[in-house]
Amino acid sequence: MTRRWLFVLAAGLPCLVLLVFCAVGAQEWWLISTKQIAVIPMPRPGQASAAEVPAARLVPWVLGSGALAVTFAWALLRRSTRALALGYAALLVVLGAAWARHALAA
Repeated sequence: MTRRWLFVLAAGLPCLVLLVFCAVGAQEWWLISTKQIAVIPMPRPGQASAAEVPAARLVPWVLGSGALAVTFAWALLRRSTRALALGYAALLVVLGAAWARHALAA
């Protein structure tokens, strides 16, 4: 495999995955906001019920995944290693923050 194909895979694969995530998130947002479905999380121990998740909680995920997908698409179209590194750095920051939040909550 040549270096060019490795770059295409490194930029194209996360772009595709993030676009799918963005599309599914946008569809879920639409279904929740139009009251076609309701998302009710499992109650925590000691609670009788849990509150319904509002559609607004999905907006940062949809916009963030779209912005990251654009970063990887820009890297792919311009063959920019800086944009590719920036996309992976941003992805690591998001994943690290989610991991830290989960670790601190436990």
